[in-house]
Amino acid sequence: MGGCEGDRLSNLPRNIMDNILKSLSVVEAVRTSILSREWRYKWVTIPHLCFNWKTFPPKSTQKYKPSSVIYQVLLLHKGPIVKFSLKTGYPVIYIDHLDQSLQFLSNHPIEELTLDYHPLRPISHFLFAFEHLKHLYLVDAALRPPPTFKGLGRLVTLHLEQVYFLPGELKKFITQCPVLECLNLIDTCDAYRWYELQNIDTPNLKSFYFSGFFILINFKNAPLLTELSMMSSSYGVNDYQNDVIEYVDPFGDIAMLAYDDPLFDSQLIEFLNRLSSITRLELDGCVLYVLSRFGLPQKLPHNLNFLHFLSFPRISFSSISEVSCAVCLIRSSPNLRSLEITVSDTTISRLSTSSDVPEMKTTAEFLMKMQKEGEFPVMSRLEYVKIEALSGLEPEMEFVKLLLSAATVLSKLEICSIYSGAGSEAGSKMFNELLSFRPSFPNVQFILEHLNLNPI
Repeated sequence: MGGCEGDRLSNLPRNIMDNILKSLSVVEAVRTSILSREWRYKWVTIPHLCFNWKTFPPKSTQKYKPSSVIYQVLLLHKGPIVKFSLKTGYPVIYIDHLDQSLQFLSNHPIEELTLDYHPLRPISHFLFAFEHLKHLYLVDAALRPPPTFKGLGRLVTLHLEQVYFLPGELKKFITQCPVLECLNLIDTCDAYRWYELQNIDTPNLKSFYFSGFFILINFKNAPLLTELSMMSSSYGVNDYQNDVIEYVDPFGDIAMLAYDDPLFDSQLIEFLNRLSSITRLELDGCVLYVLSRFGLPQKLPHNLNFLHFLSFPRISFSSISEVSCAVCLIRSSPNLRSLEITVSDTTISRLSTSSDVPEMKTTAEFLMKMQKEGEFPVMSRLEYVKIEALSGLEPEMEFVKLLLSAATVLSKLEICSIYSGAGSEAGSKMFNELLSFRPSFPNVQFILEHLNLNPI
């Protein structure tokens, strides 16, 4: 850039310069210092500092230790810091200055903090001094609040992924965030690798996402909760259904399914009854199985009148328990507008086991009976249905028929098969059967696609 006339970047308004720098990582922001003399020290005042070592090759961390780079940047920085992010994609052993960095940052009005690094390590107590914190994202860490910790009074978003607490500390930490609106717990647990979060008081909570091991989770006070996702880490365990209720293994993948008593039964039904204000609900197949295992009725006592989006990731159509539970929830959602389903690979893989064929037949007969005898209500609001990883097995096709016959205002049906291309004989047969439904439902747009996967 030769002269002032050509240096257009230097003549940009200050707020635009700041927005450009905010969108860059620290490394990219520092590189702007070579643009011109005007830009040389612009980066030292940016309020957002984002260190992402996931884009760095491992050898670079040997030459430039992350802790040293971070600390040097903080020492050179001028002005307030409101956002700090550190992400690494592989084990980092040079974090000796991280505690000093957190101490330094605790003197700034940090509103958003992200710490994602390996291996697992305790978080410094300086974290609990961030009085202005609104959004906290922690990955792969051990958290132990000090006895003097009074809570994070401004925290709105809490994302904990593979974060470990001492027994009882997780619930205490959550309840000490009085204005919390969004809570994500992913493989986060106490020392025994399970949850027992009962009577959680979160009066401002609007969204809760859970994935992991758990025994009991319920909210004593969450009147504003409208979005709920419940996933189980037990998926991927072979024949998990055969192990449910058979034994208690607190260090195994099915610990969440180990309660077999009337109290747990009643709490599950109560849990479902409290979903009356939910607008978005996501439950995976394992959670559906647990709900059905404890005597879920054909229809809930109270309709989910506000529910407009429902998702079932990884549901097995070889399981009558999962399918019947899904049908129960759909039947109890008269104002449902969007339904999304991903078929579990166990539907196909378990078909090779002869003992699973009768249950698959039972599931298909259950769905046919509902359609024939008119037991499935008219879904007068359902406009969109998406089903992924469909294989064309009988219970899957009967489920599609049931939805088509009940959804009177359905405008789009989107289906992705598990097959790799139209050349597949099984894929072609399935699509031909689906297309045969089209004349009976002229107002429905059929979108049929193949996934880039091989049949299981």
